[in-house]
Amino acid sequence: LTPQEGSVAVTPAQLDKAAEVITFRNDLTSIRTGLQEAGLTTHAVEALMAALERGKFAAFKGAGHVSAAAARAILPGLREGLMYSEACTAAGFDHAARPTTQLSDIRNPVVRKALGEMLKTVRAIIRQYGLPDLIHVELARDVGKSTEERDEIARGIEKVNKQRDRNRTHLTELLKLKRQPLGDEMLRYELWQEQNGRCLYTDEAITPDMLLSTDNRVQVDHILPWSRFGDDSFANKTLCLARANQQKKGRTPFEWFSADRASADWDAFVVRVENCKAMKGRKKRGFYLRKNAAEVEEAFRNRNLGDTRYTTRILLDVLKGLYPADGQIHVRARPGALTNKLRRGWGLQGLKKDEQGKRVEDDRHHALDAIVLAATSQSMVQRLTRAFQEAERQGLAREFSGEFVPAPWPGFRLDAEAAWQKVTVSRPERRTIPGEAHAATIKRVKPDAEGNPVVSVRKRVDDLKEADLLRIPVPKPYGRIADPSKLRDLMVGSIRDWWAAGKPKDAPPRMPNGDPILKVRVTTTDKPAVPVRGGTADRGDMVRVDVFREQDTKGRTRFHMVPVYPHQLVAMASPPALAVVAARPEDSWTDVDRSGFEFRFSLFINSLVEVTKPDGEVIGGYFKGLNRSTAAITVAATKSPALLTQSIGTKTLHAFRKFDIDRLGNAVELQQEARTWRGVVCTSQNQRD
Repeated sequence: LTPQEGSVAVTPAQLDKAAEVITFRNDLTSIRTGLQEAGLTTHAVEALMAALERGKFAAFKGAGHVSAAAARAILPGLREGLMYSEACTAAGFDHAARPTTQLSDIRNPVVRKALGEMLKTVRAIIRQYGLPDLIHVELARDVGKSTEERDEIARGIEKVNKQRDRNRTHLTELLKLKRQPLGDEMLRYELWQEQNGRCLYTDEAITPDMLLSTDNRVQVDHILPWSRFGDDSFANKTLCLARANQQKKGRTPFEWFSADRASADWDAFVVRVENCKAMKGRKKRGFYLRKNAAEVEEAFRNRNLGDTRYTTRILLDVLKGLYPADGQIHVRARPGALTNKLRRGWGLQGLKKDEQGKRVEDDRHHALDAIVLAATSQSMVQRLTRAFQEAERQGLAREFSGEFVPAPWPGFRLDAEAAWQKVTVSRPERRTIPGEAHAATIKRVKPDAEGNPVVSVRKRVDDLKEADLLRIPVPKPYGRIADPSKLRDLMVGSIRDWWAAGKPKDAPPRMPNGDPILKVRVTTTDKPAVPVRGGTADRGDMVRVDVFREQDTKGRTRFHMVPVYPHQLVAMASPPALAVVAARPEDSWTDVDRSGFEFRFSLFINSLVEVTKPDGEVIGGYFKGLNRSTAAITVAATKSPALLTQSIGTKTLHAFRKFDIDRLGNAVELQQEARTWRGVVCTSQNQRD
């Protein structure tokens, strides 16, 4: 309250209450009522309301980390000149103390799951190697995203990848390359297209030959300086002439033009940016034309801090609890952008991304990042930050390399590659029952003229295709219909006429009696699967595959695969005993519930297996599924679930082995497993019983 508004006597308690009301209430009427209830005078209330309307309390948002009572206890020490930590100690507080965090107290299920898995891995490391001297933490960016958000991100990535493939082809033709474009060349080309082939800083043309990565006449610049804003996204990048980058230095475009150029130059720059039709408006106004840099810089820092504060605090607190309170820092956080820069600077980027900048199908990149993190010291981080800031200040190319920070030791790159090659990616078996017991759609089953079951479904006319029309069965006679075949033909003709008319919503196809045709029954090639209420439903996903072994009459080992489905777990008192026979109906499969067949093990999704084919080829990896039509299995490479080996015939394998793998990638062969059913060990004898 300024002196012009009068002297207002208020107590500290009243000020605390006023701050609480202004912070946590949004409606002006409610705020006024709260201030009056705090016991403030009318003059004080009016002065505060006037200041509120002028935006004086815009910073009053949310609660602080220190209570009002604690703040008042600490203030006397601060007035005496003590540091904050010293003032806390004098008031009887420990400024660094935090409450113990329990996983059960975390309401976010994704965060709870991630932290739980992390702690299990850390405990496994401690059991085998002892407590690490130092732990560096790098957090994933999408820990808190929902399934829908992650699906949307995945769709966006797929769309971008398709466009990038088209750009790669265009660039190869444009530059007449006899090789695939490099990742840096692709980035230059995409920016070049977005900028209408010009340097937006100088309005000079950038010729196609300048897109080659070896051409130093152009550089990729961070529009908003990376050292200040930390944004390394495509939206914050521009392709510019090298001399323009050197003139701009570590400034935003507006700061540069305001300091060194005439106002007319800025106006012309705005027009150039706005004329880039391929560029998104967010990039134009949020990066190129941004004026309030200081405000955005602070907002960027606060936003990043808020995004990671919750997960980081819990993670670091839990890890710190593993160490004695000796005053030393044993746990540190590292930003993901730093790991990326160091990986490139130390020559390890090729293990994670190909020449086009696309991530290779290899999940060991997590181990590669862990190697880089483990080799990063705090002094390196400080030197890199200073070097990058200096490069931005001078307008130089800003890439981390050995000249900024040398490798941790001579031969580091070769040592890192050797360690990376030895990594086995560990994945847990999926022993939970996947999905539904059977599909929700119940299909009709009726015998044909020969008595064979025919499965049919009802389909909306909007979803019909030409082939479906040929599978519409002849209906049963009803009413005055003397020729059901003619009725079917008339119905099909009405649907074709509706198609020809463009499928009008207000004029659906109609039966001869005038009834609209909304759905029709179509026969399928499906076989009856799960009997449900007189019909059939498709099976759910396999729960597991039980592997049996026998010796044939010539003494050769033969393997047999018995699929187990969710509906069988519900309906059957004992496990199924029919092993798949390629190209044979289920009722003629091999019965393994008799002498001569030995149960070996059960396969679940991500069971680690190794098979030896008749030609001697050995294939190892994670089990992904069984084809019940061919009795062949699919195995994914340990380093990536996308690298599949399919159609591996199982009956004549020379060897079929299963392994147990722990969190650290140590694999041990399972010599024999006990077959279970609903959690109880069973044998062939008690199956028959």
